[in-house]
Amino acid sequence: MPFVPLNYFAVFLASLAGFVLGSIWFGALFGKQYMKLTGMTQEKVDEFKKQGMIKSGMARKYAITYIGALVMAFVLAHTRIVAVSIFDSFMTALWVWLGFMVPVSMSEVLWGKQPIKLWMITISFYFVELFLMGIILSFWK
Repeated sequence: MPFVPLNYFAVFLASLAGFVLGSIWFGALFGKQYMKLTGMTQEKVDEFKKQGMIKSGMARKYAITYIGALVMAFVLAHTRIVAVSIFDSFMTALWVWLGFMVPVSMSEVLWGKQPIKLWMITISFYFVELFLMGIILSFWK
């Protein structure tokens, strides 16, 4: 396998941007809908807050989520070596999303009985996250 030079700081920034985007996406933008569709109630949220980040397991979930974003940015960085424009970033995000994210996650709707609205919120987030990461990785080489 050939060596691919990467800007690891850009990978870190792209993963951090994806993580922050997730906080906004599943918080301010679609938080209420997401909570309703997942069966999360305000009482459950209040209980998590009372228990604290460590005891409730939230710190662990945030850490795992960030590691996932870091891995995604690292792998995406390997596909972004020749990208030089926002259009290139858009197309890479689109094809990775259509080719991998959409087909794999569709089984949650088809077999896991996940509501289609919940799937749409989640899968659209992944497209925007890939696009944002692609822009950062393309222009911060």
